Amino acid sequence: MVTLPTDVVAGSAGTATDVEPIVTRRVCGICRQPFTVSAAEWQYLHDVGVRRGWPEVRLPRMCTPCRRVRRLERFAAFDDGRDDVRLCVDCDRPFTWSSGEKRYYAERAYAQPRRCPRCRPSRTKTSSSLTQQA
Repeated sequence: MVTLPTDVVAGSAGTATDVEPIVTRRVCGICRQPFTVSAAEWQYLHDVGVRRGWPEVRLPRMCTPCRRVRRLERFAAFDDGRDDVRLCVDCDRPFTWSSGEKRYYAERAYAQPRRCPRCRPSRTKTSSSLTQQA
């Protein structure tokens, strides 16, 4: 059982379902509005942190509407009919991201590529080996 932080007010039974939302002391980094994190969201973030080996729960820095917009921006791959030249984050070589690839990424809501085709397989091998070790 996970213990919730001290600023959580437990209900009569004291279970996670009876817990009122956590009022964070943060404001959104984008719109500067205060926001709350529900107990269910806190539990989800805790579980993700445990799987990733984080020492503590990482609360969001943005409110839900701003996170939604940022996510859409991150995963938005639009086909403007032109090829883009991008730099690989691993080898710093330029690579072409074609309009067909843009359409493919957009249809599947994939994030825009950050690695060249040469470095993508090595990244996949690294990720799969880390998953198998866990």
